[in-house]
Amino acid sequence: MEYPALPGEWVYLNRHLVPSLLRPQEANQRVTLTVHQAAEIVEIPSALLLNAAQSNPEFAMRIAQICAKQSERQLEMLSYFLHNPVPQRLLYLLRFLALHIYHEPSFRLPYPQPLMAQMVGCSREALSRALGTLAKEGAISIQKRVITLL
Repeated sequence: MEYPALPGEWVYLNRHLVPSLLRPQEANQRVTLTVHQAAEIVEIPSALLLNAAQSNPEFAMRIAQICAKQSERQLEMLSYFLHNPVPQRLLYLLRFLALHIYHEPSFRLPYPQPLMAQMVGCSREALSRALGTLAKEGAISIQKRVITLL
């Protein structure tokens, strides 16, 4: 089944995939990509991604493998979130951010509290209480929106 890209539609990928997007003969083409340094995410026009996948089966297979791994990780996270209370879910999210996104135990909270609450599956008030609980238990420290995992 074919899914045509809409004008202005973007795909978000990890930054390390970008070099494999273009074949050598396409390397001189001008392509604008926006790199979000902290999260190591790249915005790619979906038409470029579809063209690369159609013309390069190895690249398409690599994208499929990465999507499968990410889906497994998301399923694992969903299962964890369904069976644990808010402080544990929040700690899981904070550890994920520290390990996979920021690559260090201290980082500035990347999202406003309402969005983080949505990600953890609770209210903003419950998120605030969970942050306090984790700090009181010594799992994290918080100073001016900077979280440090202890």
